[in-house]
Amino acid sequence: TQFNARQVKMINELHGKFIGKLHSSKWAKITKVHRDTARRDIQDLMEKGVLLDSGEGGRSTNYILKLSN
Repeated sequence: TQFNARQVKMINELHGKFIGKLHSSKWAKITKVHRDTARRDIQDLMEKGVLLDSGEGGRSTNYILKLSN
């Protein structure tokens, strides 16, 4: 599976010292991209099975790293 540089950075952040909830605006701020780009990155990782939607929905949607079994 291929990831772009932003995705690699955020996967490492989430696997390491990340504190709080991840949402698209936080992704955008950390990676210094527009929120639309952040949403595309997140959607791609969800399709690849790396991130999961927290299930809160709407503006409260946040994402969690899916850990391997």
